Amino acid sequence: MEEKKRRQEMEMDYLAPFLAQIGNPEKISKQQAFKLKEDCLADLKQRLIDKANLIQRRFELVRSPSGTFFKSITSCLSMENSMFFFGRIKATGL
Repeated sequence: MEEKKRRQEMEMDYLAPFLAQIGNPEKISKQQAFKLKEDCLADLKQRLIDKANLIQRRFELVRSPSGTFFKSITSCLSMENSMFFFGRIKATGL
């Protein structure tokens, strides 16, 4: 029962990977706490940058006429429909 409770806490504990790096101590010093905070914030920042870069790449694929999104649209539409579709995009400035 105790092990199950500990496992559930570990699943929800966002600090667990960072505490594991310093040996999972019962208590930590002020300096260790500060380093733990800085490591967590640096990791969060990197994850947010990675997500933003992924979103940006996907956006550029959708927005770019040479992107794979537009290539798949033109292969699915008839020539007449695709000319209308691309004409509307160029007219609107997208």
